[in-house]
Amino acid sequence: LKNKFGIRDSERLLEIEKTITLGAWQDIREGKIKIKKTFDYKHLKSLHKELFKDLYDWAGKERTVDISKPGTLFCRAMFIEEEAKRIFNNLKKDNFLKDIKDKSKFSEKLGQLFLDINMLHPFREGNGRSQRLFIGDLAKENGYYLEWTNISKEEMIQISKNDNVKEVAKIFKENLKEVNQDLKTQNQLVQKYKLKEKVKNKIK
Repeated sequence: LKNKFGIRDSERLLEIEKTITLGAWQDIREGKIKIKKTFDYKHLKSLHKELFKDLYDWAGKERTVDISKPGTLFCRAMFIEEEAKRIFNNLKKDNFLKDIKDKSKFSEKLGQLFLDINMLHPFREGNGRSQRLFIGDLAKENGYYLEWTNISKEEMIQISKNDNVKEVAKIFKENLKEVNQDLKTQNQLVQKYKLKEKVKNKIK
Protein backbone atom coordinates (compact mmCIF):
# COMPACT_ATOMS: atom_id res chain seq x y z
CA LEU A 1 0.00 0.00 0.00
CA LYS A 2 1.18 3.51 -0.84
CA ASN A 3 2.25 5.25 2.36
CA LYS A 4 3.84 8.49 3.60
CA PHE A 5 7.13 6.76 4.41
CA GLY A 6 7.55 5.27 0.96
CA ILE A 7 7.93 1.80 2.47
CA ARG A 8 7.54 -0.99 -0.08
CA ASP A 9 8.41 -3.96 2.08
CA SER A 10 5.05 -5.32 3.30
CA GLU A 11 6.42 -6.78 6.54
CA ARG A 12 8.20 -3.56 7.45
CA LEU A 13 5.06 -1.56 6.63
CA LEU A 14 2.97 -3.82 8.84
CA GLU A 15 5.41 -3.34 11.73
CA ILE A 16 5.33 0.46 11.38
CA GLU A 17 1.55 0.42 11.02
CA LYS A 18 1.10 -1.57 14.24
CA THR A 19 3.35 0.81 16.17
CA ILE A 20 1.67 3.97 14.90
CA THR A 21 -1.91 2.76 15.25
CA LEU A 22 -1.31 1.29 18.70
CA GLY A 23 -0.23 4.69 19.99
CA ALA A 24 -3.20 6.41 18.35
CA TRP A 25 -5.57 3.71 19.66
CA GLN A 26 -4.41 4.32 23.23
CA ASP A 27 -4.74 8.09 22.89
CA ILE A 28 -8.26 7.78 21.49
CA ARG A 29 -9.39 5.38 24.21
CA GLU A 30 -7.91 7.58 26.93
CA GLY A 31 -9.50 10.72 25.48
CA LYS A 32 -6.22 12.40 24.56
CA ILE A 33 -7.40 12.58 20.96
CA LYS A 34 -10.80 14.24 20.93
CA ILE A 35 -13.34 12.81 18.52
CA LYS A 36 -16.95 13.99 18.49
CA LYS A 37 -19.07 10.96 19.35
CA THR A 38 -21.96 11.43 16.94
CA PHE A 39 -22.30 7.69 16.29
CA ASP A 40 -22.72 8.15 12.56
CA TYR A 41 -20.61 7.52 9.47
CA LYS A 42 -18.62 10.70 10.11
CA HIS A 43 -17.72 9.36 13.57
CA LEU A 44 -16.41 6.11 12.07
CA LYS A 45 -14.37 7.96 9.44
CA SER A 46 -12.91 10.27 12.10
CA LEU A 47 -11.70 7.27 14.08
CA HIS A 48 -10.05 5.80 11.00
CA LYS A 49 -8.43 9.12 10.15
CA GLU A 50 -6.90 9.52 13.61
CA LEU A 51 -5.61 5.95 13.57
CA PHE A 52 -3.92 6.11 10.18
CA LYS A 53 -3.33 9.77 9.27
CA ASP A 54 0.40 9.59 10.04
CA LEU A 55 0.80 6.68 7.63
CA TYR A 56 -1.71 6.97 4.78
CA ASP A 57 -3.02 9.96 2.81
CA TRP A 58 -6.34 8.16 2.40
CA ALA A 59 -6.95 7.82 6.16
CA GLY A 60 -10.62 8.44 6.89
CA LYS A 61 -11.61 8.25 3.22
CA GLU A 62 -13.78 5.67 1.49
CA ARG A 63 -12.12 3.07 -0.66
CA THR A 64 -12.70 3.34 -4.40
CA VAL A 65 -12.04 -0.29 -5.25
CA ASP A 66 -13.93 -3.49 -4.47
CA ILE A 67 -12.24 -5.74 -1.92
CA SER A 68 -12.79 -9.23 -0.58
CA LYS A 69 -11.32 -11.87 1.69
CA PRO A 70 -11.54 -15.65 1.27
CA GLY A 71 -15.24 -16.47 1.48
CA THR A 72 -16.35 -12.85 1.93
CA LEU A 73 -17.16 -10.14 -0.62
CA PHE A 74 -17.57 -6.78 1.09
CA CYS A 75 -19.88 -3.97 0.01
CA ARG A 76 -19.16 -2.79 -3.53
CA ALA A 77 -17.34 0.54 -3.52
CA MET A 78 -20.10 2.24 -5.52
CA PHE A 79 -22.68 1.37 -2.83
CA ILE A 80 -20.69 2.24 0.31
CA GLU A 81 -22.21 5.67 0.90
CA GLU A 82 -25.75 4.40 0.37
CA GLU A 83 -25.26 1.39 2.65
CA ALA A 84 -23.55 3.50 5.33
CA LYS A 85 -26.54 5.84 5.32
CA ARG A 86 -28.88 2.89 5.89
CA ILE A 87 -26.79 1.43 8.72
CA PHE A 88 -26.35 4.64 10.68
CA ASN A 89 -29.91 5.86 10.07
CA ASN A 90 -31.13 2.61 11.61
CA LEU A 91 -28.85 3.18 14.59
CA LYS A 92 -30.31 6.66 15.01
CA LYS A 93 -33.86 5.27 14.79
CA ASP A 94 -32.92 2.86 17.57
CA ASN A 95 -31.90 5.90 19.66
CA PHE A 96 -28.32 4.63 19.65
CA LEU A 97 -29.49 1.61 21.70
CA LYS A 98 -30.14 3.82 24.75
CA ASP A 99 -33.63 2.42 25.33
CA ILE A 100 -32.44 -1.18 25.59
CA LYS A 101 -31.99 -2.13 29.22
CA ASP A 102 -31.74 -5.89 28.78
CA LYS A 103 -28.09 -6.90 28.37
CA SER A 104 -28.88 -9.81 26.04
CA LYS A 105 -30.91 -7.64 23.69
CA PHE A 106 -28.29 -4.90 23.82
CA SER A 107 -25.57 -7.42 22.96
CA GLU A 108 -27.59 -8.68 20.01
CA LYS A 109 -28.22 -5.18 18.64
CA LEU A 110 -24.56 -4.29 19.13
CA GLY A 111 -23.56 -7.53 17.44
CA GLN A 112 -25.75 -6.84 14.42
CA LEU A 113 -24.26 -3.36 14.09
CA PHE A 114 -20.78 -4.85 14.30
CA LEU A 115 -21.55 -7.27 11.47
CA ASP A 116 -23.18 -4.56 9.35
CA ILE A 117 -20.15 -2.27 9.64
CA ASN A 118 -17.86 -5.21 8.94
CA MET A 119 -19.69 -6.02 5.70
CA LEU A 120 -19.60 -2.32 4.79
CA HIS A 121 -15.80 -2.38 5.11
CA PRO A 122 -15.54 1.22 3.87
CA PHE A 123 -11.76 1.62 4.03
CA ARG A 124 -8.90 0.15 2.03
CA GLU A 125 -7.22 -1.05 5.24
CA GLY A 126 -7.81 -0.77 8.99
CA ASN A 127 -11.53 -1.49 9.05
CA GLY A 128 -11.39 -3.82 12.06
CA ARG A 129 -9.58 -1.37 14.32
CA SER A 130 -11.88 1.52 13.44
CA GLN A 131 -14.94 -0.62 13.87
CA ARG A 132 -13.85 -1.90 17.30
CA LEU A 133 -13.27 1.64 18.52
CA PHE A 134 -16.71 2.69 17.25
CA ILE A 135 -18.46 -0.27 18.88
CA GLY A 136 -16.50 0.38 22.08
CA ASP A 137 -17.59 4.03 22.07
CA LEU A 138 -21.23 3.02 21.63
CA ALA A 139 -21.01 0.48 24.45
CA LYS A 140 -19.47 3.11 26.73
CA GLU A 141 -22.21 5.59 25.80
CA ASN A 142 -24.67 3.04 27.14
CA GLY A 143 -22.83 2.39 30.39
CA TYR A 144 -20.73 -0.60 29.37
CA TYR A 145 -17.05 -1.30 28.92
CA LEU A 146 -16.31 -3.83 26.19
CA GLU A 147 -13.18 -5.81 27.06
CA TRP A 148 -11.69 -6.37 23.61
CA THR A 149 -8.54 -7.82 25.18
CA ASN A 150 -10.54 -10.92 26.12
CA ILE A 151 -11.40 -11.53 22.47
CA SER A 152 -8.55 -12.85 20.35
CA LYS A 153 -7.80 -11.59 16.85
CA GLU A 154 -8.46 -15.06 15.47
CA GLU A 155 -11.83 -15.18 17.22
CA MET A 156 -12.76 -11.77 15.81
CA ILE A 157 -11.84 -12.85 12.29
CA GLN A 158 -13.86 -16.05 12.61
CA ILE A 159 -17.05 -14.47 13.97
CA SER A 160 -16.85 -11.76 11.31
CA LYS A 161 -16.51 -14.41 8.61
CA ASN A 162 -19.37 -16.49 10.02
CA ASP A 163 -21.65 -13.42 10.01
CA ASN A 164 -23.77 -14.97 12.77
CA VAL A 165 -25.35 -12.36 15.04
CA LYS A 166 -26.12 -14.82 17.85
CA GLU A 167 -22.48 -15.88 17.94
CA VAL A 168 -21.29 -12.26 18.13
CA ALA A 169 -23.95 -11.37 20.70
CA LYS A 170 -22.80 -14.22 22.95
CA ILE A 171 -19.18 -13.03 22.87
CA PHE A 172 -20.18 -9.41 23.43
CA LYS A 173 -22.44 -10.28 26.36
CA GLU A 174 -19.61 -12.20 28.03
CA ASN A 175 -17.28 -9.21 27.70
CA LEU A 176 -19.60 -6.27 28.38
CA LYS A 177 -19.01 -4.93 31.89
CA GLU A 178 -20.92 -2.15 33.57
CA VAL A 179 -18.56 0.81 33.75
CA ASN A 180 -19.50 1.90 37.26
CA GLN A 181 -19.20 -1.61 38.72
CA ASP A 182 -16.19 -3.13 37.00
CA LEU A 183 -12.86 -2.65 38.74
CA LYS A 184 -11.17 -4.33 35.79
CA THR A 185 -11.63 -1.09 33.89
CA GLN A 186 -9.11 0.62 36.13
CA ASN A 187 -6.65 -2.24 35.75
CA GLN A 188 -7.15 -2.10 32.00
CA LEU A 189 -6.15 1.56 31.90
CA VAL A 190 -3.03 0.81 33.91
CA GLN A 191 -2.05 -1.94 31.48
CA LYS A 192 -2.69 0.36 28.53
CA TYR A 193 -0.42 2.99 30.05
CA LYS A 194 2.37 0.45 30.56
CA LEU A 195 1.94 -0.82 27.00
CA LYS A 196 2.07 2.71 25.64
CA GLU A 197 5.31 3.39 27.49
CA LYS A 198 6.82 0.25 25.94
CA VAL A 199 5.85 1.49 22.49
CA LYS A 200 7.41 4.89 23.17
CA ASN A 201 10.65 3.26 24.28
CA LYS A 202 10.65 1.07 21.19
CA ILE A 203 10.30 4.08 18.89
CA LYS A 204 13.15 6.01 20.57
